[in-house]
Amino acid sequence: MSQLQAGNHEVQVVDAGLGKTQSGTEYVEIRFADANGDTARGLLYLTPKAWPRARQTLAMLGWDAEQRGYQFEDFNFSPSPITGAACNIEVAEEEYNGTKQLKVKWINKPGGPDLRRLTDAEANEIGESLRAKLTDAPQPELPIGEDDGLPF
Repeated sequence: MSQLQAGNHEVQVVDAGLGKTQSGTEYVEIRFADANGDTARGLLYLTPKAWPRARQTLAMLGWDAEQRGYQFEDFNFSPSPITGAACNIEVAEEEYNGTKQLKVKWINKPGGPDLRRLTDAEANEIGESLRAKLTDAPQPELPIGEDDGLPF
């Protein structure tokens, strides 16, 4: 077992618990593991500013704050109420006080975040813009089979 490296990983929650920073900020610490047993640790801060995202993430992992009566003490038990939840995490390298460390940046549902779809009006605007740019531009003839330097 080792630490998950930078990138996206399909994982399961193996444990979670409450914690508090030295400055007094409360958080839920979540430990993740992939199918090989490689692990990562993430923190969901519970400040008023961070709460909307933390709430959404906890609900996606199976713990709805309202349904549970905001009983955060549930996280003090083993197994935690979200142990076993499947998700996708993005691990990234960050520098803190001159030291590089790996950090869980995002926690998403299995398979990663949903593709953001445009509204019909936004898609139509882009479509019109591209048609105007591409149909009015001169179209160079590219010989088939010659390397044009493009990767595809």
